[in-house]
Amino acid sequence: MAFDGIVTGALVDQLKSTLVGLRVDKIYQVENDEINIKFRKYNLLISSSGNNPRIYLTEEKKDSPKQAPIFSMVLRKHLNGAVLTDVVQYGNDRVVELIFDAWDDFSEKIQKSLVVEIMGRHSNIILLDQDRVIVDAIKRVNFTMSRVREVLPHLAYVYIEDQTKLDLYRASEDEIKEKLQALQGARTLAKGIFTSFTGFSKAIGQEVAARASLDPDRPVSSLDDEEKSKVFIELLGLIKEIKTKDYKPRVYLQGGKILDFHVLELESMAGLEEKTFSNPSQMLDAVYYKRDKDDRMGQKSQALRKLVANKLSKDKSKKSKLERDLLEAENREKYKVYADVLSANFHKIQAGLSEISLDNFYSEDLEKILIPLDVKLSGPQNAQKYYKKYAKLKNAENILNKQIYETALEIQYLDSVLSQIQLADQPSDIDEIKDELIQEGYIRRNKKKYTKKKSKQAESKEYDYQGFKIYVGKNNRENDFLTHKVARRDDYWFHIQGLPGSHVIVKTEGKNLPDQVIDFAAKLAAYNSKARDSGAVEVDYTKKQNVKRHPANKPGLVNYVDFETILVSSAKPEKI
Repeated sequence: MAFDGIVTGALVDQLKSTLVGLRVDKIYQVENDEINIKFRKYNLLISSSGNNPRIYLTEEKKDSPKQAPIFSMVLRKHLNGAVLTDVVQYGNDRVVELIFDAWDDFSEKIQKSLVVEIMGRHSNIILLDQDRVIVDAIKRVNFTMSRVREVLPHLAYVYIEDQTKLDLYRASEDEIKEKLQALQGARTLAKGIFTSFTGFSKAIGQEVAARASLDPDRPVSSLDDEEKSKVFIELLGLIKEIKTKDYKPRVYLQGGKILDFHVLELESMAGLEEKTFSNPSQMLDAVYYKRDKDDRMGQKSQALRKLVANKLSKDKSKKSKLERDLLEAENREKYKVYADVLSANFHKIQAGLSEISLDNFYSEDLEKILIPLDVKLSGPQNAQKYYKKYAKLKNAENILNKQIYETALEIQYLDSVLSQIQLADQPSDIDEIKDELIQEGYIRRNKKKYTKKKSKQAESKEYDYQGFKIYVGKNNRENDFLTHKVARRDDYWFHIQGLPGSHVIVKTEGKNLPDQVIDFAAKLAAYNSKARDSGAVEVDYTKKQNVKRHPANKPGLVNYVDFETILVSSAKPEKI
């Protein structure tokens, strides 16, 4: 999938017809690499993300940071109140310039521009003054970062055009034909077209080949003159389609998963499920919303997931070692036997022995017992060593049992956190989990940046089903809040049996709980758990009065009694 030059051109046409003549109301920098510009009822999203660079009108709403980043402050200073006068695409490239009428400090009208470069990891958003000098950029680039071009304040803006590619908006038919004739070598037909013309994506290379009824993976060198002529004819038809702006925005899906998107109808995608849109922005919003959210979620959660997984692995190893030590402590009687038998046979123990076989007087048949010895110690010293080990293990048993119990609770808690990271829906969910781990001491807090947050009820996890309010916690602190603050004695509490998962609360308001509500709440508990999509699972439920805080006082951990169990599907409930 690619946001190519053709899609860019269609988007520019939409922005021209929609935004030109409107005044900039507000500017937000909602991410390190993303800004939103508000024009009346329209919200223009511009992102220089290395994975998902883009520009389009969006319905998505993101919270703006409490402290505005420097670049957003620069944009506000220069563009707040400015009027958009034009939107320009550079040839058929993925470079868009937004041109504004702005005002200087003396209320004189001046022209300023915002250049959006959609170039993968080199994408950028650059503010220019009336002399096309860089005021600032969302990504400053110095000579150590790029030998091709610096992007820094006070430098003239330079657009770097790929001289190896042909710009279809300026090329003649003869130039296009000459470019096609020059294609040679082992590269495929689709790649040859993609790398020859500005703004073409791989999908367009495949599309031209498909329209010419040729295999897109055929080596260019295998094409004869007639086949090259077919490619030329189909390429001209595609160019005509682009220039006449015959756009049909759509996404192509397979099994509900988006495979590709474009503003042209792609014959190469024939037979796939399609979803059409009335304009390019709607199409791009549908494609990029989930993709960008998943990408940012991955970035945010990766380090947190690794930290929790490492700690969990260490605790599991620790528990295994403690259990081995406990087994030895439980078998400590043999060390007392060793010591007693040695004490009765000092005269038989010669210096330098590593072991000795003696009669075990604790055995009815006086069976021989083989006792390991420390060659550096005398008989009495070896006996004393075993007496000490016996006494130590006797005292250690209670300590080991306590440590195993505490480590098991730690594992249970960390397992629940790891599950919540994997089930998180929004970047803000990850932030809340990180804050919980800071408060619990798993992450060292930055005293300058850290402020303690109050637990709050999550609006996104509230459901109204058959007249009953149902709440679902997204992390351990929210689970605590819902169970111990929101729920009343006669409300119902649901949780997946034996696995990490959300606490689900059903507010009864004095009413009896119908079977359908019990079933729905149980499915929510199953879906919001480690058992998601595992098939049929068991969910426990009981009145809140039967749920108590766990003595360990770990967030999200509870004890409950007098519960019932229901078997439900862990798939996503139909009603959400």
